[in-house]
Amino acid sequence: MDRTHEGRGGQRVMSGAVITYNNSVFTSQSRIRHERKHKRQWMRYGFRFGYMYLRAGINPCRNKWERRANWTDGGYLNC
Repeated sequence: MDRTHEGRGGQRVMSGAVITYNNSVFTSQSRIRHERKHKRQWMRYGFRFGYMYLRAGINPCRNKWERRANWTDGGYLNC
């Protein structure tokens, strides 16, 4: 798995690759499960998913794609 520094949440999934910090917070089983769900979203919708995700808003508590990937697995504990 590639690891690099990235913005909000510390992780991005694009075309099957999870990009994250090399930190146990971001590589826990629950976080990986969350990112796998995003991977499946990318696989289902292709590059349209990026647009769909942005249209859903940057607030993870209101973003339907974050909800579908399970907020708590993604580390969003206040949603």
